[in-house]
Amino acid sequence: MYSSGSTTLGVDRDSEALDRVFDETDPAVTRSIETLVPRAQSVGRTVGLCGRRPSDDPAFTEFLVKTGIDSISVAPDSFAVVKQHVAAAELARYGEGRTAPSGTRWPQAEQPSPSRQ
Repeated sequence: MYSSGSTTLGVDRDSEALDRVFDETDPAVTRSIETLVPRAQSVGRTVGLCGRRPSDDPAFTEFLVKTGIDSISVAPDSFAVVKQHVAAAELARYGEGRTAPSGTRWPQAEQPSPSRQ
């Protein structure tokens, strides 16, 4: 299953003429993401999002973490900042002594140390 904000809104996200209409936080887009993530995961699929918005908008990154999304791809120049936003959102969602939700696959380099679990 494939879903994208530009398809949901029917807007070319790269069009300067339509730039004011394209918004990843439009309720139609956020509802689609909130619906898609758990449904896809319930049948064994993973869900990822790539795009500029998580790099530019910590609130959108937090929203994605709250949905339980499996991965977020970001531009290399924003990786460190977005990683901090994801960590803060996960801390808010799961608390200090959090463990990964069932089925989460920690990347090998990102496995939490035993003291963080």
